[in-house]
Parts: sequence; structure tokens; C-alpha cells
Amino acid sequence: MGETTQQSALREAYEEAGLGMISVEPLTPPAGVWEGREVVDPCRRGADLHVWHVYLCQCAGEPRLSEEGDVIGWFTREEIINELPLHGPTALFLGEFFGETPRNVREG
Repeated sequence: MGETTQQSALREAYEEAGLGMISVEPLTPPAGVWEGREVVDPCRRGADLHVWHVYLCQCAGEPRLSEEGDVIGWFTREEIINELPLHGPTALFLGEFFGETPRNVREG
């Protein structure tokens, strides 16, 4: 509450991954791609609704895994598409960004 989505991205990146942000820019897909899209994916922490905002960021520091994360690190496009285990919404957004659906999507 009381933050812009960019301010939230800065705070969350530090809280959840230990990363400072040098730049935070909204990742803008072609018009209408994500507008009004509903992604059904049960929340692991019990929330009723999540609103997703996707940013392209330049980071400072090395990422660290927090209790809220599952995997963390720097990955190539090929690793993301072919190997990295991703939850549904993450796979959806990255698939649209890369133009190819990730192959290792997991439930819950």
C-alpha cells in the first residue's frame, strides 16, 4: 500500500533476492497481450488474488535465495526454456517474452 509498482519492484528485489536495482523499466508486450488476462494458479501462501507486473531490470549484487523463492540465479534463455522448473505464471510471462513456451512447468 502506498507504493508505485516500480517502488514495490525495488523493495521486493532487495527483500526477496538481496539485489539492488540500477534501472527498473516496465516490460511492455505488444498492445493487449496481457491486458485483462487472468492466470489461474493457486497461491502457495493463501492469497486470493495476485496482480502481476513484469519489469526488465538492471541489477547490482549477487542474488540470494529467500524463504519466498524456489530457485535463484542468472540463467541463459536456453536454460529458462529447456531446464529451469517454473511455476505457471512465470512460465507464461517468460514464454511470451521469449516467444517460446518453457518446457519444465510445475504445479503448485
